[in-house]
Amino acid sequence: MTTRNLLRYFGIALVIIGAVWLGWAYFRHSTGADSSSAASTRPIRKLRVQLKWLHQAQFAGFYVARDKGYFQKQGLDVTLVQGGPGNNALTAVLSGVADVGVWGSEQVLINRAAGKPVKAIGVIYQDSAACWMVRANSPVSSLRDVTTQTIGVQAEGTDFDILYKAMLSKLGINRTKLKERQVDFNLTLFTSGQVDVWPSYVTNEPFTMESQHIDVRCIKPADSGIGFYGDTVLASDATLHDRESDLRDFMWALVEGWNYALGHIEEAVDITLKWNKDLSRASQLHMMQQSVSLIRPAGHDQLLRMDSRRWEGMEDILIGVGLMQKKLNLDEAFTNALLPLP
Repeated sequence: MTTRNLLRYFGIALVIIGAVWLGWAYFRHSTGADSSSAASTRPIRKLRVQLKWLHQAQFAGFYVARDKGYFQKQGLDVTLVQGGPGNNALTAVLSGVADVGVWGSEQVLINRAAGKPVKAIGVIYQDSAACWMVRANSPVSSLRDVTTQTIGVQAEGTDFDILYKAMLSKLGINRTKLKERQVDFNLTLFTSGQVDVWPSYVTNEPFTMESQHIDVRCIKPADSGIGFYGDTVLASDATLHDRESDLRDFMWALVEGWNYALGHIEEAVDITLKWNKDLSRASQLHMMQQSVSLIRPAGHDQLLRMDSRRWEGMEDILIGVGLMQKKLNLDEAFTNALLPLP
């Protein structure tokens, strides 16, 4: 047998061994065999997660993963900290206050471009839940239709502010000709008719309006060709370097949590209500029902997995509106490496 043939057979053998090893590793991790044995031989590892907003069904997969013991199965003790005004998850991650955060995808790119060491490790909402709400009888079906109507705008740098600028740029609308009014989350200005176009989430404000017998419609960024991701799981470069194995275990458990939550919506709502007893079950059920198609859209079966073309599209839009100056090496901005194999 020639040396060339020997090398060829040796190479084939290596490929087969590698494939078998990967398959075995995936089986052990997905069934818990790997982590359950590890959990009995090493101390429980703590992870602190800073959520984007107050405890609600928007984060049901996290609560389910904890309630069902998926984090524990991976040898993790996970603390879930609610967000809200003044609780910026990205700041918490960069400062080391939190190991993992949930924040906007656009903020990952903007901050990475500014030299901040933050990286997306998964996307929960494959499509943004943001929209602009109008009354059902409004003549406005697109921001192009806005003439004398008043548009509600949120503070500079928020996800709504960034999406709003992106939509105006995409549609070629001169902002100086629009009538705008700064708003927060109090809907009084909308219900009283002082603001006609309101920044909202399809999972939340429309349900509030319908419960008050006010019929509304939503104008979505996707209708203008804006394909931003929604809630994004992120970590700092330092945490990724020092705790890669812990983060991988966390992400596997989180995928398991979301998979269960999407398949058991009512139970996921009941688990969510344990975290915030002030919520109404009806509103949280609506939030979960609206979230399903955003988290697992048609043709996208791999939960939390990201696509480089989507990131490139967001990057182009952010450069176009002046929020980024140049393209990034996107390998520095996001990674699928911590997620289960497709």
